[in-house]
Amino acid sequence: MRNVGLVTTLTACVTNFIVRRTATLMFQAILLIGFSKLLRALVLYFDNYITVADHDPTIMDRVSTLPYPSEG
Repeated sequence: MRNVGLVTTLTACVTNFIVRRTATLMFQAILLIGFSKLLRALVLYFDNYITVADHDPTIMDRVSTLPYPSEG
């Protein structure tokens, strides 16, 4: 009976280690994927903004003449 308790304890320890390690790796992978998608979205946004400004040099003049919301 003593061996059964030892085997159960060792199995629980190994399982706990594997689960914690897997959860940590999965969490890191989720963070990495989310960060890479966010970074890609920011790059595409600024690339699109710069491209529009490059192709249309009057865009900044038109943006600066837009009325404020309070002016109607």
